[in-house]
Amino acid sequence: MNNFHPDLELKRLYAELTAGLDMRVQNLCRRCLKVKSTLAFAHQKRNANGIRTYCRQCARTPQTRITRTEKPCQLCGRVLPIEEFFIKKDSPDGRQPRCPSCNTAAARRSRKKNRAKAHNIKWRYCCGCDQTKPATEFYTARFQSDGLTSRCKPCTDAYHQTPRAKAHASRNAALLDERRHNINIPYTREETDLALSYREATVNDPCSLCSTSNHPIFWIHRIPSRKGGRDLWHNLMRACISCTNRRKYHTDQCLRNDRTQCICR
Repeated sequence: MNNFHPDLELKRLYAELTAGLDMRVQNLCRRCLKVKSTLAFAHQKRNANGIRTYCRQCARTPQTRITRTEKPCQLCGRVLPIEEFFIKKDSPDGRQPRCPSCNTAAARRSRKKNRAKAHNIKWRYCCGCDQTKPATEFYTARFQSDGLTSRCKPCTDAYHQTPRAKAHASRNAALLDERRHNINIPYTREETDLALSYREATVNDPCSLCSTSNHPIFWIHRIPSRKGGRDLWHNLMRACISCTNRRKYHTDQCLRNDRTQCICR
């Protein structure tokens, strides 16, 4: 097995180039490997320094796709098949840098950290009543950065009684039930072979919505998974990243009628 892996070599190179660099004034772009001013990077709150890891110029430049059969995990360093990594469309190889076990461990640490933050916060601002209240007046939310909801308890209860919130909750419950039902339906060998054959036959086709081939193109479902769509050959289509982001969870027929707004919203 080859011991050279681009991800690990890039990580070592990044550590060498950033040694002794003032990250408040300058930063190293991970794509072009050039030291630039922090003004050349877009903002991103989840990073420690508050900016992205690549500059604005590299963000506008389409990436060249890397084809590989295996890759190492960024955290544990294990070399696993590429199919075991979750999909990340903006990465060079189309996969996340961390393996699923490391992702699960990181999510658990984040939720534990958010719960610890909730105990340290004394006061919080409510976006519903526009008032600052004690932290005991808010519900806990483990996926929030501070471990508390954005609305206080009375505002949260009042919001859940609105028709919009009830319709949203019922729609999500129906979609979740339908998706669970479709997941439990096993795929036959014929359906799997047809889907693989269809992918191989149309791998070089342009985008099915805008007919472009300049942007990265991915496989998506005509009927999204959250609406009951399955991974069958007649439910697969090719779409570029701009059409995928604009389409979201809607069907492709909505975008054919109006490119700017879906008719099913």
